[in-house]
Amino acid sequence: MSGCNPRYLDGRSVYPDSNGFFDEGVWAIHQDRAGRFWFGTNKGLIKYESGSYTRYTTANGLAGNDIKAILEDRAGNLWFGTWSGLSRSADGRFTSYAEQDGLASDHLRSLYEDAEGILWIGTYDGGLTRFKDGRFTRYTVKDGLFNNGVFQILEDGRGYFWMSSNKGIYFFLQPGNDDRSVESARIGQRDTFDVIGHLRIYASGEICWVEVEPGAARMLDQRRS
Repeated sequence: MSGCNPRYLDGRSVYPDSNGFFDEGVWAIHQDRAGRFWFGTNKGLIKYESGSYTRYTTANGLAGNDIKAILEDRAGNLWFGTWSGLSRSADGRFTSYAEQDGLASDHLRSLYEDAEGILWIGTYDGGLTRFKDGRFTRYTVKDGLFNNGVFQILEDGRGYFWMSSNKGIYFFLQPGNDDRSVESARIGQRDTFDVIGHLRIYASGEICWVEVEPGAARMLDQRRS
């Protein structure tokens, strides 16, 4: 643990990083309900609390040191998507899961809790995983996904999921409890969203904002039957 007192530059708080925790980049940032900041880096998970940093790694029970996504569920548990599996922090302890436990892949990119409290885990190239009642269910292109990349997940008011991949944006209706197949469709079949890299999706009501590096596109979320 190390002390970290902010200094001020141009009206902003700047926090020194004498340990070099952030030298190789930060993939995810989350402030939990207790006010603590969590940073997902390539060197582990960093917690900032009461002016000090604490670093967590696989030595503390994390699935991996390359943290890509952070989510706090409605029960207050923290979930961490890493490049080596999934970890949950509850009561100060980590529980980790890997592909052998039911994940679609260990290379995780996104985490999302839906309106019913179900956890969805997106991967780089292995598909989508649902975690409900302690059970994992996998969905891939063989089950109806448009693409096995799930870089970000959003849910609209009608129960559709909108997901980004390196082959564009696609949506699908959430499957039922026992459904092993899904129907999905790519957005913009005549558009060229085949961008290798990161897509960001922002939603506000019926509007999907699609950011395609280096430019941006705006797209209407049309009602579907």
